[in-house]
Amino acid sequence: MMRLSRCVFPPLVAAIMAAPGLAQEIFFDPNHSMTCLRDLPENADLSSCFGVSAQICMVATPGGGLVSGETQCLVAEAEFWTGQMQNSLRLLAAIDASQDAQSGDTAPAQSQALEAMQASWLAYRDARCSYEAAQVEHEIERGAAYAYCVLNLTANHTAYIQNQTAN
Repeated sequence: MMRLSRCVFPPLVAAIMAAPGLAQEIFFDPNHSMTCLRDLPENADLSSCFGVSAQICMVATPGGGLVSGETQCLVAEAEFWTGQMQNSLRLLAAIDASQDAQSGDTAPAQSQALEAMQASWLAYRDARCSYEAAQVEHEIERGAAYAYCVLNLTANHTAYIQNQTAN
């Protein structure tokens, strides 16, 4: 059984999310991103829809344009895409397990390869987002940079996994 990851953010992001006066109710709706994806023309760049819900959240949430509000909206969409990724991984793992059972020992185990790929991808994502956040000059903005990176990499990876389930 594939182990699924949670969207884990570094201490700075957690501190922003929990700080009195900074944590607030946000107006996040993932349907904005999903509608954007649904309405895209065929062969359009999916990444143009990643972050749409977070952007609308920043506008709809009082104080959403402040770093703390931006971070909360970005984290909300990153968590949404993490859930989408996990659902897609469950489906792909079931497909791979079925194909592994049908092929027996005549083909490499797709299930094991999927688990290894996902573990490596998570390590890459976390390291890359830590690196990107480290490049931001102001510490308070690093959380938003990290969340933005996680959102985009996770959404892109989710699209890849969903494409694999369709093949």
